[in-house]
Amino acid sequence: MKGRILKQPLIWLSLLFCTSLPVSANSLPDFPFVVASGSAERSVKPDTATISIRLLAFHQDSAVALQQVSESSSKLTTILQQLKIPLSALEASDLEKDVKRQRGDNYEDLQILGYEVARSFTLKLRGLEQYPELAAELVALNHLSSLSAEFDSSQRIKLEAELVTAAAKDAATQAERMAQSLGNKIHSVYAMSQASNFGNFFATFGSLDMGIGRAMMRDGGPREMKMFIPQTITIQQGINVVFRLETGK
Repeated sequence: MKGRILKQPLIWLSLLFCTSLPVSANSLPDFPFVVASGSAERSVKPDTATISIRLLAFHQDSAVALQQVSESSSKLTTILQQLKIPLSALEASDLEKDVKRQRGDNYEDLQILGYEVARSFTLKLRGLEQYPELAAELVALNHLSSLSAEFDSSQRIKLEAELVTAAAKDAATQAERMAQSLGNKIHSVYAMSQASNFGNFFATFGSLDMGIGRAMMRDGGPREMKMFIPQTITIQQGINVVFRLETGK
């Protein structure tokens, strides 16, 4: 596991002497300051996964559609038992039922075509030893509508704490470099935030947008399952810091 701090070009950095700016007292500090954004990331081997499963059946008879989804649901629990994955790792949603009708020329509802029954499941794996065999079994499930996986690290909280410290040091380095270029020095930290901006505090001259990333493999919607576990995932953290500058030489 190898870490590295991103030494990016200046993302957003401003140096202002506020006594010369016509702004309200609660908008900006009344002392010289510099704003810097720091970031850090680390690539790690994933050891957990969250698998989303959706079963869906359609039939003219709603009882048949319900039976098909129930049979596939039972098959899913059987697969987990065979792989010795605890059933407590599986969470199921309520059954969904939708009536499908023909549509007329004016989009009015006409004759009932059938019934669609669906159910979603979330499976959380604390280890990935069974994942390859599990993935193959899930893909073969009858009435499978969608399947997706998100990979993560069980050490995320610890790693994020370390990365926040590294990101703060990165911000300090950026701020010191900029202050020195103008013949000044950093005095102390005035404010910091992991949010994308400082709210209305810097509305006068724009916001800081770090875009703090997440490491899990997400794309906002259902997708085909990745059959192979990624070698690494990336965990990122970012921080925005307001540094007070020295007022005298």
